Amino acid sequence: EIAAGRLSKEFSDEVVQYHKHVFHTTGQFHIDEDLLADLPVQLSVGVALITGKNTIAKVPIFADASENDEFVYAVQQCLELIVCPPNYNIIEAGTEGREMYFISSGNCCVVDYDGEVVFEMFPGDFFGEIALIASVPRTATI
Repeated sequence: EIAAGRLSKEFSDEVVQYHKHVFHTTGQFHIDEDLLADLPVQLSVGVALITGKNTIAKVPIFADASENDEFVYAVQQCLELIVCPPNYNIIEAGTEGREMYFISSGNCCVVDYDGEVVFEMFPGDFFGEIALIASVPRTATI
């Protein structure tokens, strides 16, 4: 989020200052997979709210709720990072869907039953919401 420029310079500086403080205090620089995991709660919540608002506001059904900090934080806490190899089917048409996906980097292709690409999605795009909203099987293979 910091590298992608989604946080303000001031907020990014706070995160960097915190990690510098930890290094100077402990002599160690240890960051887990999740850069936010080691942050103090107030700073972690702030980052989650800023990044969550940007992500959630792009989803039409969440747009109005994206200004509600409690909602944004609750959704942000449900998000899980997954990394998929190229040509990997994340979801398949006709299967049950219980997840929604947000693309943070790379791209995803919607393919037809013959495996031909019919649409391409990029960072900021999302998919999987139809199965959640309408309680229907997945409508596409991605």
